Amino acid sequence: MELQNLAADITNWENELPLLVYHGVKESCEVDHVVLALQAVKDMNAASGKNIYAECLKVTHWGESEVTTSIDMKLTSQASDYCEQVQKHPVFGKGDFNIMAMSQGGILSRDMIQHCDLGSYKVHNYISLGGP
Repeated sequence: MELQNLAADITNWENELPLLVYHGVKESCEVDHVVLALQAVKDMNAASGKNIYAECLKVTHWGESEVTTSIDMKLTSQASDYCEQVQKHPVFGKGDFNIMAMSQGGILSRDMIQHCDLGSYKVHNYISLGGP
């Protein structure tokens, strides 16, 4: 699915909940397709008159880059770090949200959905691209 079509689908959801983006292994929030996905949502927001907040959260450890962390750090530790970031986040930690995950990000986001204590908040829509 093209990013513009995906972004159009996201902005057509009945809700205007924030969108959390997870990148894949050997990637970062600055990789082209993640940046393009976030920009496509921003462009569709402008076209539709909606204001959907979208962000890719970064997990780094031991002073390493996101790319190195995505390879070297155990998946359970990455998932735990993502959970902690979401819980403390000023947007995602304060209400319901949607998720778009790519590749390994699909595994991490599924773990977060199933095991992270989000309190009374929940994930409304989940899109996995190239993941489980």
